[in-house]
Parts: sequence; structure tokens; C-alpha cells
Amino acid sequence: MFLASLLILLIVGTMIIALAVKSLPAMRQFGLHFLIARQWNPAASQFGALPFIYGTIASSAIALLISVPLALGIGLGAQMQQPLAVAVIGGFLAGLPLLLLVLPSLMRLLYKSNK
Repeated sequence: MFLASLLILLIVGTMIIALAVKSLPAMRQFGLHFLIARQWNPAASQFGALPFIYGTIASSAIALLISVPLALGIGLGAQMQQPLAVAVIGGFLAGLPLLLLVLPSLMRLLYKSNK
């Protein structure tokens, strides 16, 4: 079981490193301003990811807030729902950073393939 856990950590770490390396060209071209800019206009080569990042974080935060009472075992029938709620919260916490890293890289690849 310990080796399986290490393997998962290695796979996730490799994914994070690969995403960081693949996103370097976009970061060099658009800079870090890309993360806080609001304008998204491919015709003018203006790309801002803030609305996408905000939407992702807001929807995940709402889902986490809804799941917390179940994960704490509060409410009617919570003992049966608690393991699922803990798994959902873990999935959101693990998936949110990956989504925020994948989104800029994916948009860059899609935009590049349309040219």
C-alpha cells in the first residue's frame, strides 16, 4: 500500500513538472500578467485568465462549503455520507490546482492549433 501511495505521488509530481515545463512558452510570451488580466481577445492577442480562475475557485469553494457538514458527520444520516464527503473534498482539493495549471496550457495549445 505504501508503494502505491508513493507511485501516486510520483505520478502527480511528474504531471505538475510536465505542466510547468509546457507552460513556460506561454509565460514567456504573455508574462505573469496573464494570470491577473481580465480581457480575453484572441484577435488582438490579449489573453487574461482571471475570469476563468475566479470561476473555478468560486465553484470549488461553494462545493467544498456544501460538503463540509457531511464530512464532519453533522446532520441526519451523516454517518453513511461521511466517507463520500471526505473523498469529494479530497478530490476538489487535489483537482483544483491541477485544473488551474492545465487550463492556461490547454488554451494555449488550442489557440496555437487554430492558427
